[in-house]
Amino acid sequence: MPIADIDGRAVEYVRQGAGTPVIFSSPTWWPLDAWRLSGVPELSAAHDVVAFNHRGIGSSAATRLPYTVETMGDDLLALTDTLGLERVHIVGYANGAAVALAVARKHPGRVRSLTLAAPSLGFPASAPSPSDGVQRDVEDIGFEAHIRAYPATSAHPSFARDRPAAAAALSDALWFGQGTLENFLSHAEARRGYAALEIAADVAVPALVLIGAEDVAARGALSQVDAARAMAAALPGSRLTVAAGVGHMPFWEAPELWDTVLAFLEEVDS
Repeated sequence: MPIADIDGRAVEYVRQGAGTPVIFSSPTWWPLDAWRLSGVPELSAAHDVVAFNHRGIGSSAATRLPYTVETMGDDLLALTDTLGLERVHIVGYANGAAVALAVARKHPGRVRSLTLAAPSLGFPASAPSPSDGVQRDVEDIGFEAHIRAYPATSAHPSFARDRPAAAAALSDALWFGQGTLENFLSHAEARRGYAALEIAADVAVPALVLIGAEDVAARGALSQVDAARAMAAALPGSRLTVAAGVGHMPFWEAPELWDTVLAFLEEVDS
C-alpha cells in the first residue's frame, strides 16, 4: 500500500475510485483493511475514497507524543492536504467519529459532511484509564485473542452465526495490521479527555448518525443507542438512522447500510 510522508512521518493509506472525496476515520487502533472489507468497495464506484492507518498501525509510524482525538484529527487533515483533497466527506466509526467531529469543529470549511456510526462520546480526563481494563483482559487471554474477539463481542450474535466468513475476515483484518500492545494502549488512552457532545454542539456541517438498534456497547451512563440519539440531537440539522437487528459494527454486519450513506452523500453533493 502507498506511504505518504507527512512531516517526516510515514502514513499508510489506500485510495480508490473517483468523484467527490470521502475519507474514513477509523476507531484509531483499527487497521485500514477493515474498510477494504466494507466501505471502500461500496463507496469507490461513486467517490474518491481514502482509508489510512493511524499512528503505529500497519506501516504508519508511531510517535512518542500522547495520542489524543485532536492529534488524530490533525493527522487526518494533514493526509488530505498531502493528497490534495480540499473538502472531504468524513465517515467515522466509534472513536473515529469523535476524530471526525474534531476535524469538523476546527476546520468546518474542509468538511463536506459527517457520517458518524456508533459514535463514541468520550470519557472525562478524570475517568479511570480505559487501558486498565484492556491490560487485565490481555493478561487473561493474550493480546491477539483480545483483538480477534472484538467482532464476536461487539457485533450482534447473528453476524458470526449467519456470516461466519465475514466475521473471520474482519477478525483477521484487525489482527494482521495491528501494532504493538504499547501502541494499542496509547490509542485506548486517546478515548479520555474529550466530550463528543460538546464538540458536536460547535459543528455545523451536514451529518448522518447511524446506530444499530441492538448495539449494547456501554457509553458511560448512556446506552450506545441513547448516545447516538444524543449525538444526533446535539448536531444541528442532523439525521438519525437506527438499523434493526444490528449491533455495534453496523457497516460490517449490514453492508447494505452503505446505500443509506450513499444517498446522504449524493444529497449533500447536489
